[in-house]
Amino acid sequence: IQEFNEAAVPTLEEVEPEIAVIIRTEMEREEVQKVGKNLLDAAETRAYGTLQEQISSFDEGLDELLAANELEWIVEEGIERNSFTVNREIVTKAFGMPRPTALPELTTITLDNGTFVLLELNQVNSGAVDSLEQDELDALTETLTSGLGSSDFEAFLNNLRSNADIQRREGIEEF
Repeated sequence: IQEFNEAAVPTLEEVEPEIAVIIRTEMEREEVQKVGKNLLDAAETRAYGTLQEQISSFDEGLDELLAANELEWIVEEGIERNSFTVNREIVTKAFGMPRPTALPELTTITLDNGTFVLLELNQVNSGAVDSLEQDELDALTETLTSGLGSSDFEAFLNNLRSNADIQRREGIEEF
């Protein structure tokens, strides 16, 4: 060891830049959440609001908020559950949303990196077994067969245990 520094509390001047970065980051996150809430409100008014609400909110509509904050919609269609073209957190959230009825489903998510995402789900395409390739179909069949076999065997063992006539004696020492 060439040099030894005794443990000490750093001075304010030494940690001031780090504190400034932490405070600025927190303020940015709060501002992002505020803008995100305004975007969600505008999107809900556009999608669910009455005609009067839509007309009165036209001045501060969704498109104006997007433009004012230099944001844009990214439209993705035909995304599958195992798709890697979209952030996995967004895909997971989208596949957890309820199926939209006549109106789109709206939700928000803040990604691990702090990015705020307004998610609008317009349509869900149901999968079809006919669209699977043969190797995917074989793997799915194997998984289902294995799962059903395991549950049948577990049910069989539970039935045997519940109908068994076994008595235990208390006080027997174990070797």
